Amino acid sequence: MRIQRRITLGIGILFTMILLLGIQSVGYVRQLSRATGTILADNYNSLQYAGEMLRSLNDIGQDSISRHALRENLALQQQNITEISEKETTAALERHVASLSDPVTEAEIRTVREDLFRIMELNMAAIRAKMLEQVSLRKDDCIDTRVVVGMATCGIAAGARPVMLTFIEELKRRGIENVTVSQTGCVGMCRLEPIVEVYVKGQEKVTYVHMTPEKVARVVNDHIVNGNVVTEYTIGANQK
Repeated sequence: MRIQRRITLGIGILFTMILLLGIQSVGYVRQLSRATGTILADNYNSLQYAGEMLRSLNDIGQDSISRHALRENLALQQQNITEISEKETTAALERHVASLSDPVTEAEIRTVREDLFRIMELNMAAIRAKMLEQVSLRKDDCIDTRVVVGMATCGIAAGARPVMLTFIEELKRRGIENVTVSQTGCVGMCRLEPIVEVYVKGQEKVTYVHMTPEKVARVVNDHIVNGNVVTEYTIGANQK
């Protein structure tokens, strides 16, 4: 009996330890998820700053406001570095912006533009990697719907970043976990950006165009939750 009690006690202690470790692991995963979300937001901010700088660069020869806006967004980017090599690339961008002549030359514009493209590539690669990590933690058979946002340069310039963030926030607010939000490159229809593709398991892809953050809630509610495509936002309705 004494040995049996010891075995029973040992099993009880082992079960308790497993339970405690499980609870601790859940807490850790939640903390990791929150941290990843914060870093992803920083990556999207860097894309936004780079996009604003590209727009300012295109107008820099026309007025002094564009030069000021370029420096303002550069200052924001300098406070938002998260990726390996991003610090060095941003430092090079700072040097090249500081050395811009007045009037600016085409060679100078080309150099600054290349710096901005490198910053965008770094952050887009980081976003893809982090999203793949998040998706890999879920079982494929639990994912019913995929929302894919065009996040090439044309999409970002048209406002794809706030659209993507609004999808993430709206799904989180509603507690919807069987939907993933990811990004893709240029889909070849720049004039229709921002473009969002919705893939529902067992159904045909639906492409929404000229998307805005204000349209996201309706797409989530009508299409993703209730299964009714928002026809007037689709590519078919906009090509008539």
